[in-house]
Amino acid sequence: MPLVNWSQELVVDVKEIDEQHKKLVTMLNGFHDAMKVGQVTDFRKGFGDGRMSLTLEVMNFLKDWLTGHILGVDKKYAPLFAAKGLK
Repeated sequence: MPLVNWSQELVVDVKEIDEQHKKLVTMLNGFHDAMKVGQVTDFRKGFGDGRMSLTLEVMNFLKDWLTGHILGVDKKYAPLFAAKGLK
């Protein structure tokens, strides 16, 4: 089960922004899936010498930040984008 489900609620009706958001959701879900199957070590190698780790706490922070940003910030711009003809 994905950590974040892409839904119409997250759409801001600007194709480029929606595509960026979908990519972020996909990346977040990929990290989450890797955690579930024990591949976190592979991700940690990418962070350098292992001083950082990808924890459930970090995953929940990223999920909350991403959905909060889309719903709380980007959605406010949707009427302006529509008025300017951005799609």
